[in-house]
Amino acid sequence: LYRSIRVDKHQQSAAAGAAEGAAEGPKKSAIDADLDALDSALPDSLVFSWLVGTVLRRLGRLDEARARMEDVSLKAEALKLGVPLYRVTFNRAQCAFATLHYTAATDVLAPLIAPASTYTAKAMALMHTAAALAATGKATEAREALQQVEAVAKASGGRLDGQLAQRAQV
Repeated sequence: LYRSIRVDKHQQSAAAGAAEGAAEGPKKSAIDADLDALDSALPDSLVFSWLVGTVLRRLGRLDEARARMEDVSLKAEALKLGVPLYRVTFNRAQCAFATLHYTAATDVLAPLIAPASTYTAKAMALMHTAAALAATGKATEAREALQQVEAVAKASGGRLDGQLAQRAQV
């Protein structure tokens, strides 16, 4: 999807649309036209919908991305897939955090950082949780989340987790 949507194509389309004048009313950008076409072709695809949410997040269209991620999560829950959708959950939390919904971000991250969770990026989820807690004024809870990063890093032995543990020292 990323490769099929070229940024320069969309920049050219936006420039051309602006040059044609505003008298014709707002035109749909090339990326929106592409996403609409794919949405029509794949109306029930959770994978596609998640990818669109990711594209929208990277484009800075955070409210749209958040809505898309929430929709994917709700539909996946309704399907009772029986597998955790860790990446979708983490992306939901990122969108909530980016749109300044810090309490929602901590709520979404909670299952990822739970002791029983097998999420492989638990240290990163703890870092995001700590940041969201700090943003809501919960300094003690934020510090506790940061303190958990080191234990997670030791248990996983992962290089990224080790780097996060160094950053999380309180």
